[in-house]
Amino acid sequence: MNLNLIHTWVLQRSINWKEETKISGQEMGNYRNYDSWFVEINNKKQKERE
Repeated sequence: MNLNLIHTWVLQRSINWKEETKISGQEMGNYRNYDSWFVEINNKKQKERE
């Protein structure tokens, strides 16, 4: 699978989640990269479902 495609998808999901969670730009800056932010948000959403 094309890595660029995956990265684009992850980036798109990140943007969607940023809107959903109303996370601020400053909070976003607390994460060193999209990956750690993405994982963090994913974990939060996972906990909400349980």
